Amino acid sequence: MRKLRQRRSRAQKRPMPLWLRLARLGIVIIVPLVALSLIIGTVSALFRRPAPPPPVVQAPAEPSFPPLPLKQEITTLTRAIQGLVPKGEADKLTLYVMLYEPDQGSYVDINANTAAAAASLIKMPILVAFLEQVDQQTIALDEMLQLTEDVKAPEAGILQDRPVGTKVPALEVATLMITESDNTATNMMIKRLGDIEKINEQFSKWGMQQTRLRNKLPDLQGTNTTTAKELVELFSKVEQNQLLSLRSRDLFMDILSRTKNNTLLAAPLGEGVRIRHKTGTIASLVGDTAMIDTPNGKRYFLTVMVKRPPEDGTAEELIRNISTIVYDYFQAGKAPLPPTSLTTEVLN
Repeated sequence: MRKLRQRRSRAQKRPMPLWLRLARLGIVIIVPLVALSLIIGTVSALFRRPAPPPPVVQAPAEPSFPPLPLKQEITTLTRAIQGLVPKGEADKLTLYVMLYEPDQGSYVDINANTAAAAASLIKMPILVAFLEQVDQQTIALDEMLQLTEDVKAPEAGILQDRPVGTKVPALEVATLMITESDNTATNMMIKRLGDIEKINEQFSKWGMQQTRLRNKLPDLQGTNTTTAKELVELFSKVEQNQLLSLRSRDLFMDILSRTKNNTLLAAPLGEGVRIRHKTGTIASLVGDTAMIDTPNGKRYFLTVMVKRPPEDGTAEELIRNISTIVYDYFQAGKAPLPPTSLTTEVLN
């Protein structure tokens, strides 16, 4: 028994191998570290906030334009204009009229929201589209536009007679589009502005939902459309600097003041009247859209379109008569005559 105890005592005094001591030391150090890391990870997971989602980048909102502040209908003038349609012609002529006087917000609305063939009236909003892109510096006034075979168009204008390859400054093209109602110039402008769909996008941005360009000019079938109200609203937005810079607005007004066809709204106006306007004529429709300043300081916007039997000259005379009574109402303060008297006067 004593020998057994002596052997056990010698075994206990024998030194532990180095590798075993290192293993024990590693266990002593690593196990607490692992436990601590698990505790820290659990606690941090409890308090960690989820990362915020990436910010949503929104496209800039399209500019919105307030509608015309129409306050009071001029009912006597409305009835008088309707009474100007000659007896026996009411079933042949369709009248579209929008009159707006901004000082008082007074107006006349006769089928003003109904779409009709635009004819060359579409050239006025195309001019605004051109000047807007000038303001955005995507086109320059002195940029040279080339006359190509695909833009040549008959019926109106001087550019149709120039040779293919002719280069014309953009401002001259835009001016001829209005002053001469040049169809070739219009098609050159449509092409430069990005073609039909691009221009229609600009129309929509301005709030013109029924003014649409569908075909290049001359569009004798009347597929391009507009409304009397949308043309007046566009004129008013330009005048109020809601669409163009001051420089482009002044250029717009200057070009429209040089329209050469003065046989419609401008014809009966006297001296001292300032009119900026654009006419439009095809076989089935004739029209004119204008901003008019009278000698006594009144300003009004007037668009008149008449759908007619082919080449019916009664429609043109009707527009001139409408211009007369509207001018007299604002300039001379003349109350319109009853419709029956007006009808008799027109027929005579």
